[in-house]
Amino acid sequence: MLLRLILTGCLILMTSCNKKSGSPDEQPAVVVSSQEVDSIQSPNVPKPDGNPLLPDQANEGKPGPQAAEDVVAAVSTPAGASLELIDSEGYGPYLPGSTKTIQVRANETISVAAFLLNEGQSCDASTTQDELEAITGEGNDLSLAIIFPSSGLKLICIRALFSGETLYQSLPVAAVVLPEGMEVWYRSDAGVTLVDGRVSQWQDQSGNMRHLSVGSADQQPRVDQASHQLAMVDFDGVDDRLLGDATLDVQTVIAVHRVDDSQNSSLLGQIWGSYSEGVHIATDPRDTNHGISFDGSSSHSARYAVDDLTSLSSSYVTHLTPAPWEYNKIHYTLAEYGSAYSITSQSMAQLTAGGSSEHFYGGQIGELLAFSRALSLEDRQALDRYLRLRWKEDTSLAPIDPLSLDFQQLPLGLRIQWQVAEGQGATYHTISYQANTAPASCQQGQQISSGAIGLNQSYLLQGLELGTYGFRICGFNIATGASSDGITGSFTVNEVEAKAPPADGLVHWLKPGVSSANIDSSNRVSQISDLGSASAHLGQATLGSQPLIEASGPQGQSMLVFDGVDDYLESSQGLVARTVIAVFRVNSTGQDSQDLGQIWGHYSDGAHVACENRSSQPYLGFSFDGSSSTKARYQLQNDTSFTNFFENGNSSPWAYDTLELVIAEFDAGKTISGITMGHLGSGFAVGSHHFAGAIGEVLVYDRVLTESELQSLRDYLTENWFL
Repeated sequence: MLLRLILTGCLILMTSCNKKSGSPDEQPAVVVSSQEVDSIQSPNVPKPDGNPLLPDQANEGKPGPQAAEDVVAAVSTPAGASLELIDSEGYGPYLPGSTKTIQVRANETISVAAFLLNEGQSCDASTTQDELEAITGEGNDLSLAIIFPSSGLKLICIRALFSGETLYQSLPVAAVVLPEGMEVWYRSDAGVTLVDGRVSQWQDQSGNMRHLSVGSADQQPRVDQASHQLAMVDFDGVDDRLLGDATLDVQTVIAVHRVDDSQNSSLLGQIWGSYSEGVHIATDPRDTNHGISFDGSSSHSARYAVDDLTSLSSSYVTHLTPAPWEYNKIHYTLAEYGSAYSITSQSMAQLTAGGSSEHFYGGQIGELLAFSRALSLEDRQALDRYLRLRWKEDTSLAPIDPLSLDFQQLPLGLRIQWQVAEGQGATYHTISYQANTAPASCQQGQQISSGAIGLNQSYLLQGLELGTYGFRICGFNIATGASSDGITGSFTVNEVEAKAPPADGLVHWLKPGVSSANIDSSNRVSQISDLGSASAHLGQATLGSQPLIEASGPQGQSMLVFDGVDDYLESSQGLVARTVIAVFRVNSTGQDSQDLGQIWGHYSDGAHVACENRSSQPYLGFSFDGSSSTKARYQLQNDTSFTNFFENGNSSPWAYDTLELVIAEFDAGKTISGITMGHLGSGFAVGSHHFAGAIGEVLVYDRVLTESELQSLRDYLTENWFL
């Protein structure tokens, strides 16, 4: 992908949008005026060349760049200044320790620094990340070299200094950094050697040189270029195979496969592994339910995921029946064993047991990766994004056709929310805006993005100067880099008085319906953004554990609803907490009387706010200490008097099915390494302690609030929640 990010034009938009905001009390509210809908065009975007790298190419241990169209995205800078950032690599993928280079061109002396963020973190003056690379100069041959230290979905944040003005902008495409601990990696577009139309060798791309081959020409597979835009290695199901004799340790395996309907339904179709040593992935068509085998001839069991690596099963099985695979359809399957097992040979498409060669796999294999360890959620998110873009998504750009486009005037800024139709491939949406009129294209104006793919997305636009702005919503395809113009409209910012909470020391602020969020068509929340300075955005990749967002508060206010069974949100971003404020409701039908219902915090770090309703506590109170001896005092509802300091206190009890406000003040600032909302988190399995009810707003300060600030906070919450 070749991505050009050009900064040119006037100063007002960037300084008003990306500067660090002052008190929200001083922010003007936003009034939406007329909207227009332009005609929507579906661009003619060619697909990348899908041919494999044939004949065999040199393996340098680093994945190659993705083919793509050029993309130009523009943001505002001081008048006369011009900065061009050229990204020729796109999302990658990359391996930990590898380098991504961004070319920089400027027409005056500039200072540019790069920061590496996790996807979802804000690229602005609030970032606390260390600089990875910084350069100062002028000309066309400057470059930034970004080294990826670990796996995950990584955003590159750029800070540029022009004539004394500091500007922030992230590259719109998150880099995919694959996990460490890779034992083998076979991909059909690299390392495939063809001899007379047959695959004689498939080279390992992990750098470990564990290549697969077979000597007999009539047993060598072919290359299929018809079933997908990328070629796949095609096995006939009769005697085709590839073999290797290297020893490796395997705990996690991921295979991209497509089973032909000609597969012999009486055979176990081993994709890869060592049957006799009890480690393999094999599709099992031997009954109508379709199965997947993991154990070979042993009793090794595995957790699994099919087509969504972020949703890993909680149970370990030796054989999955029924399994969600279909004939003539590409799937990717993950198996994670309880520990790493050593195998002394590899067999692809052939199952051998005691000398038997009677079971063969009939179909295509596009990719296979094996790791010596279990993968974290961040690891699996990166792999899922990579495999989905390569194998599951249409890389043509879908038309930009929102089902709805909604604006809401809020004290905090302008909330823009839109829904899109399903089946739009790898497209996600960006917004660009500028003063007075809508940008003429996606490449003009100040550009912001949701940072994720989703059917239902929202963005909170804050810190705007007074006046009228035009906007354009555009599509952006992260598989190809193609962009498309979309819907335009306008809004006006007028100065009106509105209550807002104190801003000084507000490190974490979650407000459903206002915080930018990714919401699916069933109203399940996969990510919701932090409005505070810590950028501790909360997320949940597993669909079955995502809470709902519902208009269940007073006057239809949005609240996060947790089922008390397995719903929760979490963040790995740490912060210091001294005062925690929460608006919540505990459901009488759903809250387990033996569960501690954590609203917010980190149990293992010894600082949380949790509803205490267990039978061992005769009154409905709160827990603050987690696994330590932390104490806190609190106020409930409009009671302006604090209780005494407690580890677990019930002197002011809450009530079921009632909207409650609690203000908790810890006895000292508490450093926590992450946040969990809805269950106790670290050290506790999902299902042990859960919160059942709704959470409407959480604010966390790193300091004690004064009496006047507490009153201002109560006024704000009373007005917003009709307490």
